[in-house]
Amino acid sequence: MNRNNNIKLYGVVLGCGLLGSDPAFTQTTENAQSLYQEKCAYCHGDKGDGQSFAAHSMRIKPANFVSGEYKYRTTAYGQFPTDQDIEKSIKNGLPGTSMPAWSDLLSAEQITSLAQYLKGLSKKPTAYSAAIVAPTQKFADANIADGKKVYQASGCINCHGVNLDGQEDRIARIKGNIKEGVAARDLTDYRNYRGGASLSDIYTRIYTGLNGTIMQGYGNVLTEKNIIDVSAYLKSVYDQKEQTRWLDNSQKTMEERGDYLLSISTCELCHSTMSEDGSFKEGLSYAGGMKVISPADGEFYSRNITSDKDSGIGKWSTEQLKRAIKYGETPDGGSLYAFTMPWLFFYNMEDRDAEAIAHALQRIPPIYNKIPPSKPAGLWQSFKTKTKVMFGQMERTLVFARDNYGERNPEEGKTIPDFSSVRHWSILPPMGLVSADKVVKASGFELPAPKATGSKEMDAKLSRGRYLVAITPCTLCHTPTTGKVIFKGGESQSGGIKVELNHFKTLYTANLTSDKETGLGSWSDQEIRRAIRSGIKKDGELMHFQGMPWAIFSNMTEADTEAMIAYLRTLPPVYKKMPKVIPSNSPDYVIADEDHGIRK
Repeated sequence: MNRNNNIKLYGVVLGCGLLGSDPAFTQTTENAQSLYQEKCAYCHGDKGDGQSFAAHSMRIKPANFVSGEYKYRTTAYGQFPTDQDIEKSIKNGLPGTSMPAWSDLLSAEQITSLAQYLKGLSKKPTAYSAAIVAPTQKFADANIADGKKVYQASGCINCHGVNLDGQEDRIARIKGNIKEGVAARDLTDYRNYRGGASLSDIYTRIYTGLNGTIMQGYGNVLTEKNIIDVSAYLKSVYDQKEQTRWLDNSQKTMEERGDYLLSISTCELCHSTMSEDGSFKEGLSYAGGMKVISPADGEFYSRNITSDKDSGIGKWSTEQLKRAIKYGETPDGGSLYAFTMPWLFFYNMEDRDAEAIAHALQRIPPIYNKIPPSKPAGLWQSFKTKTKVMFGQMERTLVFARDNYGERNPEEGKTIPDFSSVRHWSILPPMGLVSADKVVKASGFELPAPKATGSKEMDAKLSRGRYLVAITPCTLCHTPTTGKVIFKGGESQSGGIKVELNHFKTLYTANLTSDKETGLGSWSDQEIRRAIRSGIKKDGELMHFQGMPWAIFSNMTEADTEAMIAYLRTLPPVYKKMPKVIPSNSPDYVIADEDHGIRK
């Protein structure tokens, strides 16, 4: 069986359980290969070459073990890592990426066995030079002022910039001036130091460099004192930045902010066509074409949001795009169906962020895929369906159909109108007849505001976390609705929405409140972080990417992830157990927004 084809659905719930507690595990090739397939292949691919379903959405791509280009080592530049280097990355993970820490999920024997298996995948000779030893006894004599001079004179400034945040380099890549290589790291945040942020770790990274990148090893370029001084300088910068991190209102440039927000948003999920196996259809990212069926309201199609002028948003102005994101307005004066384009949750997005995303959308390369206009339900169909929902005879659902319903042929596409000529009168409240602010206020989806802590820094951190939870938007999946006629949001982030994931599983969205028995109250920060960024639950089970779009959220900065976790901790506890995961017979993806959670 080809695992890449079987698990391309971004992580079907494997149900394989943890191997880490098995004392009988032995270091055989067969066991190590099985362990790799269960825990690693969904990101790194069957062959270990980094070519997997998950890589599609990740800005930082999974490592290619076949190439043997390990970045984080204690060996000289260009050399293979030591066994301990590989094991350290497995144990501790790599901050700022989807690579989680496995130290609490795998035994020491399993980690050792897995490291040996990874070495065997490499086509590069695995011999290595002796590991360097950082001169820790000399760190006390470091000169920060001299380190700043070394940072400038040695060329670090050319990539990481005057402010050490790498912004100039990343903007150049966004604009296409630099097309190859890895973007420069933001060195002002210790969370971005993937091999560790201690003086010893920084010294080692500067000395050895990052294999496979332009970050050469400086061990033979700079003196020992030079490296000690520049290491101390970098640490002093991130230490100082941390003191005001959550109070700092400075913004990144419009280009970088938009690129970042688009990468952590769920736009790609709905605006990219799915194949039968759950993966994205190649060449159609952001080109729309997914059919969404509401039995009560009709058929809708996700729009082409690439910059194509004939079938996408190439002719939309920045202001028009911004208003579509925040208010659900279309250029022709119509309104977007709030349950397929969730502008209800983007309404509170800052204008500058909505504008930044609009600019990012305008930079997506054009793809021709003409999308048909929506088909509103007729009066009788809408009445019958809503009556059945009202009396509990059927659930209120959205069905997401596989395959592309757009037209790829430009000649055929000329016959398809840009917008529907029929107003969607059947939707409650009527689209376009009630102002967006009134709809948002009546919906009841507003997130609880955290209580003041007495610390400006913590209050600012919680505020950022709340904002990120709002715009990603977690509420869309984790807050069920109440009411059969006029419905509104239920208990915030308490989960319980039923999701049928094609013909694989039927599951229920998780309870994110602070309840210790059924929510996140008993989870550690590391466990929550791992679920958000790597799709791994507390027990080590892998989550389906549509149930939890972790491949997208892995693009979030560690600081933003930390702020989200801090905010989730403040949510009032709600006891709500979820029904067991069961098989699904649906050929498509179905969401039922009612609360299916089990209470005491």
